[in-house]
This record gives sequence, C-alpha cells and structure tokens, in this order.
Amino acid sequence: MEQVRIADVDPAHPAAQVALTAYTQEVREAAGLVALDVDAALQDIAGFTGDGGFFLIATAGDTVVGCVGLRRLSPDAAEIKRMWVAPVLRGSGLAVELLEQTEQRAVRRGYSRLFLDTNGALTAALRFYAAHGYEAIERYNDNPDATHFFAKTVEGDSN
Repeated sequence: MEQVRIADVDPAHPAAQVALTAYTQEVREAAGLVALDVDAALQDIAGFTGDGGFFLIATAGDTVVGCVGLRRLSPDAAEIKRMWVAPVLRGSGLAVELLEQTEQRAVRRGYSRLFLDTNGALTAALRFYAAHGYEAIERYNDNPDATHFFAKTVEGDSN
C-alpha cells in the first residue's frame, strides 16, 4: 500500500464524502442501525468547518482510508465525530495518528476538553478510546444511536 497522507479538507469535498459514506455504512451495519440515514449523515457537516472545527481524511494514493471530524461544543470543548479507518489499515497505527492529530489541532484551537460518543456494538472503538485516555461519562448529547459517552482533558504541547 502507498504511503498514507492526512489532510484537512472541506467535508463537502468528494473524498470526504467517500469517507463519510464508508463510515456511516459500516456503523449502520455493525451496530444494526437500519434507520441510520446515510444521506443525512453526509449533510451533517456544518460543524466541521470554520474556526470551530475541521475534517481530516487519510488517503493512500487515490484511495480514502480514514477520516475524523471535530466540531465545537463550547469555547473550551469540542466533539470528535465520524472517526473511521478502512478495515485493511486497522491495526496499522492510522487510527492513533488520526486521534493524535485531532487532539493536537484541538489544543491549538483552544479546546481543553474533548467529547465523543459511540455505539456499544462498536467494541473495538470502545477499547480504542479507553486505551487512549478517554473516560466514560454520562450522556452529554441527544444522539439516539449512541450508547457510550467519553471525555478527555487535553493540554500541553500543541506542536
């Protein structure tokens, strides 16, 4: 496989839409969320733009192999959304790199607390976030598909 590159893109960009489609379809299947609307998820991108958020995609050559978004919750808090790595690259360290870049960029934007939600059927995600310092918290949003909620305080060197 070619070298993986991570880039900040507009979430409306075709490559970002490919990643968001793959993410949504995979979550829908893995968690049995038959009502999860792929088209609606592709349109739910407003928070990933501007000063408050961003959207990263990972590519290997012309192939989209990962993504993650960050959107503002408050002046000092943000939410990680749509984190996905293609099955072929799971275990390669790409998810760790995407998460680290997200945390570093969040700190540079002034965020000190990061939140995320996930579904309990995504057991690898539950283990991944716990292993990277995210602590289980009470529900913080009204996402009907989420069953588990996490938060982490981020600080330090943002280089």
